[in-house]
Amino acid sequence: MNTPNSHPRDLVSLLLASALLGSAFLFIKLAAPVVGPVLLMTSRVLLAALALLGLALILQQPLVFSRPLGTWLVLGALNAALPFTLVAWSELHITSSLASILIASLPLFTALVSRLGLGEKLDPRTGLGLGLGLVGVVILSGWSPLELTPKTLLAVAATLLASLCYALAAIYTKRRFQGVSRMSLTIGNFASAGVLLLPFSLFAPAPQLPPASALGVILALTLVATVVPYLLYFRLLERLPATTATSVGYLIPAFGALWGVVFLAEPINAAMLVGFGVVLLSVALVSGLRLRMPRSGLRLSRKG
Repeated sequence: MNTPNSHPRDLVSLLLASALLGSAFLFIKLAAPVVGPVLLMTSRVLLAALALLGLALILQQPLVFSRPLGTWLVLGALNAALPFTLVAWSELHITSSLASILIASLPLFTALVSRLGLGEKLDPRTGLGLGLGLVGVVILSGWSPLELTPKTLLAVAATLLASLCYALAAIYTKRRFQGVSRMSLTIGNFASAGVLLLPFSLFAPAPQLPPASALGVILALTLVATVVPYLLYFRLLERLPATTATSVGYLIPAFGALWGVVFLAEPINAAMLVGFGVVLLSVALVSGLRLRMPRSGLRLSRKG
């Protein structure tokens, strides 16, 4: 399948969405220990839905939620409720840098789910890519600066499961929400996630009364790292194939690690960089990405 030619603004949207989504790991690391993972993510998705609803009313944008309720709930579970909570819990036990780097497996899972969903056989190139991806994860988790404990391993597994959820959500969105506007899709995504998380948040109150600074972090997480990048991300899903759109997974780890190092002084060693490189190589093999060197400059294309 040929990838359609992208507009330069798609590249800008990709970079901006990646930088803002990468900042979410920083905000989660700051707020999750104070607020708790479930309550933090419930607040995030409900506030995001309300903010977007207000924006849609101000802009007088028509909102259509014609899909069945169950379809919206599946989207909310896969694209927000489950992965958000898994990542928030994982950051109680691993650094925001490592969590963001592990999300680099998103395009790997997306390509794999796309192939299996179409009933295609795994060719040797894909098999090699999957093997390398496993090696990269082992390097990241086994040779990171963190002490290797059962909770650390569970946190790594939770982050990888979150990445798989995002991949499933991307394919599900392409198949079930064609023709739905970005605003309707984003509001429906977060509102349905909030419906799913709200009952659990009632049984998972904040460990302590959140200070004003924590409330500020929640607002930043909602607006800066959620509302804006998700509007950009759904726009990319409209214009580009799912595997191409989820290439934000190449850039989120870089930005996430950068914010962790700059603002939290988190350590990154050579093994983490090697592991990240191995994961990216595995993604390139599985998704069929290759480098071209046209006269106009370097670019990524997708084989097939």
